[in-house]
Amino acid sequence: MLPNQYSEWLPILKAAYGEEERRTSKRPMPRVLRIVQDTDPTTARVIEEAVLDTIEFAEISRRHDSVESAHQKTFEWVFEEPREHQATFSSFSKWLLSSEALYWVTGKAGSGKSTLIKFLRSDPRTISIARQRMPEKKLILASFFFWNAGTGLQISREGLIRTLLYDCLLQGRELISRVAPRRWDMSRLFGQDDKAWEWAEMVTCLHAFFDLTKDTHSILFLIDGLDEFVGDHAELISLVQTFSQWQHIKACVSSRPWMVFEDAYNQKPNLRMEHLTAPDIHRYVSDKLGGNQGFLDLQQAEPEYASELIGKVTIRASGVFLWVVLVTKELMKGLLQGDRLQDLDRRLHTLPTDLEALFRKMLNFQDRQLFENASRVIQFVELSKTFNKFQQYTGGSLIDLAFADEDQSRVFAHVIGELPMDRKVGMANRMRRRVDHACKGLIEVQSSNYLPDAQFDYLHRTVKDFLLRDDIWHQVLEATPKDFNLSASWYQVGLMRLKTSPDCTYRDVYQTCFWIKNAELTGYDSCRTLVKEWEGTVHRLPVKPSEKELFHYATMNQLAFYVQDKLKSDPMDYYGLKKLWLYALCPSLCTPIPNLFQYCRAEMAEILLRYGADPEWEGKDGKTIWEAKDVYSDHIMATEAMLQQFIAQQSKSSQLEALPSKTSQLEDQQSKSAQLWRVWKQQFEIQTPKPEHPEPVTAHSITAQSESESCGSLRGRILHTWFKSPQREVKHFWNSKINPLRHHKGSK
Repeated sequence: MLPNQYSEWLPILKAAYGEEERRTSKRPMPRVLRIVQDTDPTTARVIEEAVLDTIEFAEISRRHDSVESAHQKTFEWVFEEPREHQATFSSFSKWLLSSEALYWVTGKAGSGKSTLIKFLRSDPRTISIARQRMPEKKLILASFFFWNAGTGLQISREGLIRTLLYDCLLQGRELISRVAPRRWDMSRLFGQDDKAWEWAEMVTCLHAFFDLTKDTHSILFLIDGLDEFVGDHAELISLVQTFSQWQHIKACVSSRPWMVFEDAYNQKPNLRMEHLTAPDIHRYVSDKLGGNQGFLDLQQAEPEYASELIGKVTIRASGVFLWVVLVTKELMKGLLQGDRLQDLDRRLHTLPTDLEALFRKMLNFQDRQLFENASRVIQFVELSKTFNKFQQYTGGSLIDLAFADEDQSRVFAHVIGELPMDRKVGMANRMRRRVDHACKGLIEVQSSNYLPDAQFDYLHRTVKDFLLRDDIWHQVLEATPKDFNLSASWYQVGLMRLKTSPDCTYRDVYQTCFWIKNAELTGYDSCRTLVKEWEGTVHRLPVKPSEKELFHYATMNQLAFYVQDKLKSDPMDYYGLKKLWLYALCPSLCTPIPNLFQYCRAEMAEILLRYGADPEWEGKDGKTIWEAKDVYSDHIMATEAMLQQFIAQQSKSSQLEALPSKTSQLEDQQSKSAQLWRVWKQQFEIQTPKPEHPEPVTAHSITAQSESESCGSLRGRILHTWFKSPQREVKHFWNSKINPLRHHKGSK
């Protein structure tokens, strides 16, 4: 009970934790860390930071930072009025001063749309002109850059709204307590609020900010890459359109000229990039080549021919800046090799004007060793980015790439101890050179103050689209040797973190186990070797999990062969198996770390059932999982999914065809899972007594029991079905639906 003077906080506690949960939960209410009745300015600042921290996410500015900045003295035309010799476009400056709510920047893939939006974001003229429309109001400038090759929040509407809300509140801190009063109160009371932001709350808060600022602020949104949003583009257009309900809000958006955007924005003020950038391309090529001593020497000898070469590049580019950047690098490589102007001209004309054809030529499929190196890097990039979408299951830094690309024997032989900084920098620098040489700039290493932490990514969305085309991806995978396993290589990242990082955590131990399972699913034959090294490394760490915790990690990651080996050598009693069953079917109840192997649970369930597990176990309160459905909802869903597999596997049996109708006739059952389980128990007369003092299960007793169990027994029928039907369907589902590297040789 809080003291009387703090009674004002009781409604907050009830709203935050729920009166019903407080009454039923055995956990005590969290201890109040700090209560401040009169919020002074210093404390208010701390609370504001706490609320902003809950909105911010790791990738909030990553795409903006990775977009190439505009070359000097380019894009100046965007603040000018259209000239006679230029293509017609709507004046951006006039739009900033008008009452029109939306401006559309469009153009071909690679034409520089993102660079232009970043230019507008950073150029002071944008703010200066926008302020003139409502000079008495404070201007807020917020931006978001969709990135199709990025993580979940970089490609979703949640990421858009969350970023805009963060930018708005960052520039309007004084409104945080009114926009998000519950968050403010929780941060004021507890020092932080760990509750995740949900869609409805984000939208409500953003709209509240709009309502509160309509008389005091003007807002300008810059939103890049609507075409890179993953979802219904019509819904995204509708979402952006809602901003126009408030007259003090304007939005400049960019996208490719897809029909859905043409229909929505063609009548709005707009510009088309490739019609306007020829002078910028000419300047870029002139400056890049002009900074090369080899070209200056040739230019001095044949100035007209040199000028003609720059003009040819500009014309062949057709407004695609990305093509120009790549081709200019190829020409500079020729200059380094001593090319004459005629050689440069010939080199230029051998480079395709189509981006995908250019990518194919640059990757040099004919040089097998070079393409193999590129293939490894490309697969590492895609794996890293794919699993980063699941709460950053893996890294993505240059040193991670170096660990993954290292020979396995060297990784296993590495001693436990912090890696010296100069060695890490050396490994990262070697990897950067390897990436640049093999991938020809299509995979870029982003700038970083500390090279080993530098991220690697696709140069452009068009590069990702090209590489993930079925025919190209097949060639990428075929370029690696038969014994190459991507997951086993990435397992080395986790292992090296355990061996070399002084601040490694249990999460690193868990994730290394995760990659062992993924390696197994993709056909790797030496998973026991990986497990042995993982166990040996963990046991030598200064702070290490216990044997039981390692066993639980393996169970949560569905490492069936490991669990079977352990149970075979050291069987567990009924109560130990009960806990393993919980870890196997619903690990989310046991750890905050996401688990991606929910489709592999049948394989683990087979082993646990063999060794005496019972799905209808009772909790400490004497209730079965069905009766305690609020606590074990995840477990019930997982068990239901498993039972549905039984139905599918046994649907041809006449004895089971009537199950659905029988199930529907049951009354007063608390879940579909319980109905299924009880119907089966009734039909097959299953008895599952709970012994007061269960005897240890032995391998002999399990073998004898499974041999003697009739097929009329549910448990026996389950085991019989699983023995006749190995989990090939599970592995196929993983490789075809979950793992983006769906053509990996290991799954064949």
